[in-house]
Amino acid sequence: MTASAPRSADRPVERPDLRPTVPGSVLAVAAGVASVALLIDTPEQWQALLVEVAGIVFVAAGYAAWRRRSRVDGAPAGVVGGLFAVVGASLIATAVAVALTRPPAMIHRLELAPGLVGLAVLLAGLLPVRAGRERTLVTAGTALLFVGVLTSGVVHGATLGTLLLAGLAAVLAWDLGEQAVSLGAQVGRGASTYRAELVHGGGSLAVGVGAFLAALGVDRLGIRELSLTGFTALLVAGLVLVLALRQ
Repeated sequence: MTASAPRSADRPVERPDLRPTVPGSVLAVAAGVASVALLIDTPEQWQALLVEVAGIVFVAAGYAAWRRRSRVDGAPAGVVGGLFAVVGASLIATAVAVALTRPPAMIHRLELAPGLVGLAVLLAGLLPVRAGRERTLVTAGTALLFVGVLTSGVVHGATLGTLLLAGLAAVLAWDLGEQAVSLGAQVGRGASTYRAELVHGGGSLAVGVGAFLAALGVDRLGIRELSLTGFTALLVAGLVLVLALRQ
C-alpha cells in the first residue's frame, strides 16, 4: 500500500504579497531624491544626500533579503538582511545628523533636513515597515519633501524654476508611491507591473512638464517674481491635474 498524498487542506496556505510594487516604489524614491537634490548646492549638503541614498539602498536590500527567507552564502537571510538594515538605518541617521550640523549656513540646514527625513519616511511606507500604514507614511514622507521645497523658497530664495522642478518632483514621488501601493493591493507585489507603472509615471511627468512650462510662460509675460502664494497655487494646481489623471 502506497502512502496517500497529503490533502490540500493540510498544506500551508501561502498568503498573497500585497505590499507596494517594486517598480513604482523605486521610481517614487528616485523622484524624492531628485526633489531634494534640486534644492542643494553646497558640498556638505551633497555629502549628506549621498550618505542618505546609500542608507536607503542598504535598508531596501536588507529588507528584501529578510523577506526572501533563504540562505545567502550559508548565513540565514534574515540575519544578513537585519545587518544590512541596521547599517542602512545608521547611514540615514548619520545623513540627517550631517544635514543638521555640517553645512555652515543655517539656511542650508533648514532646507535639507525636512527632505532627508521625508525620504526615510517615504521608504518606510513603500517597504512597508508596517502593513496597513503604507498610504499614511507615503503621504507624510512626500509632505516633508514639500516642506523642504517651501523652506528653500522662504529661507534660501531659490529661483522659480528650481522651486517648480523640486515641487513637481515631490508631487511625482507622492503620485508614484500611491500608485505602487494601489497596484500592490490589487494585483500583488509579484505581478508584472513595469509597463503599467512606466506609462502612469510618464503621464504624470507629462502633466508636470506642462505645469512647469505654463509657469515659465507666465514668467515671460513680465511677472519676474512669483510670490510664495502664487508658487503654492501652481503646485496645488499641478497636484489637482495629477489627481484628475489618476481617475
